[in-house]
Amino acid sequence: MPAKLASVLSISLILASSCADPSDIGLELDPENNQIGVFYAEIPLSASMILMDSVNTTNHLMILAGGHQSDYFGTTESIGFTRMFIDTRADRPSENAVLDSVKFQFEIISPIGSSFAQDKTLQVHQLQEPIEDISYYNYDRLAFNPSPLATGTFRLTANRDTIVRTDVNEQFANQFFNDFKSGSNAFSDIFAFRNYFNGIAIQGDVNENTSLPVRVGPNTGMFFYYHNEGDTLPSTYTVSTSQSRRFNYVNNDRSGTPLESVQETFVPYEVGNIVGAKGNTGLLIRLDTSPIDAFLDTLQNVTFNQVTLEMAPLEETTEAMPPFRTNQMLFLNDDNQVEIGFEGNPLSVQNNERSQQIIGPDNTILPAFENPAGLEYVNGIQGFSVVMTSYLNAVFRSDLERRNLLIFPNEGYYNTLREYRVNTDNIKLKVYYSTTR
Repeated sequence: MPAKLASVLSISLILASSCADPSDIGLELDPENNQIGVFYAEIPLSASMILMDSVNTTNHLMILAGGHQSDYFGTTESIGFTRMFIDTRADRPSENAVLDSVKFQFEIISPIGSSFAQDKTLQVHQLQEPIEDISYYNYDRLAFNPSPLATGTFRLTANRDTIVRTDVNEQFANQFFNDFKSGSNAFSDIFAFRNYFNGIAIQGDVNENTSLPVRVGPNTGMFFYYHNEGDTLPSTYTVSTSQSRRFNYVNNDRSGTPLESVQETFVPYEVGNIVGAKGNTGLLIRLDTSPIDAFLDTLQNVTFNQVTLEMAPLEETTEAMPPFRTNQMLFLNDDNQVEIGFEGNPLSVQNNERSQQIIGPDNTILPAFENPAGLEYVNGIQGFSVVMTSYLNAVFRSDLERRNLLIFPNEGYYNTLREYRVNTDNIKLKVYYSTTR
């Protein structure tokens, strides 16, 4: 906001959604001398919790292991499931090859949680049923051998990427290697291999209160080290998670928490003065924007100088459990489901100074979707903020319909169990505007 404008602002007016007299909104700061009145209003937006439909966890970048225990969100456990990949062109060991060792390697990306002074556990289990070519959701899981083929404990650092290794069970490793070097047709093509080896489940320990995202790809998988007779250098055969279908099972038990009543999807729940969001659970914040209508109904001949939505400060964030960095503000229809545009895109508040509407089929005016605005975390206010001047102008001056908003953490939502919470009293639309006599 320009310094001259800031120096003129001597009165702040808070507009509550329960305001009995909307005509009181807007006080002219110097009615005797100024032809232009400058005003400020704060519009509290009531917030509730909503459980959106099941989360599609198929083929995202990470598979998730471990979990969290929280007084607010309850106990959340995740297990990652993935096929595995072999290069059928790779040289096979000779029949007299000797297996030296087998390691399972994990590429861990930005682990979060607590108690990082203690070791964290990862286990790898062989699947007892295949991963099909279908979409999997956060409630889906597959049967796996309860005895792990690999178990490791690792000393990790919060939010630091690392690669760690552990030994593979000797009996499993020997059987696998013997089948491989014997010339078994199971290793002749990828489909035969999937029939031979369905894939793996990667599991952590929810009691360790840590979420371990594991990146699928060439750095996560089994590494067989062997030597053929007469070799002076060892050879390596890799069974990785590259090019592999995968999904995450995420179970969220909210028993005994403020969110225990949140059971039905697409239903807003009043849960007290704290609301929040947690990755991969479907638990999100719904903002009731109806107070905006009451505010705009009192205005004529105004110019919006700056409009900002703030959700700040957040509750108890730590370096080991950081919030999402950015959120989208998705439009909800009357059934509390995300509005979808004519091209199949979700509709949302657009970036400031970008068009909030487009010309659709048959020259109809429709909400824009190509430049979603980001409700971003700002260190200075320890919470989220976004400029929405263009959006409020579109609602006030054109026929853009005001909608309630779903606050969706679009940065890595499907690749983490990150979370945040905010007091509903700290969710406000801050409006600077001016009028001309």
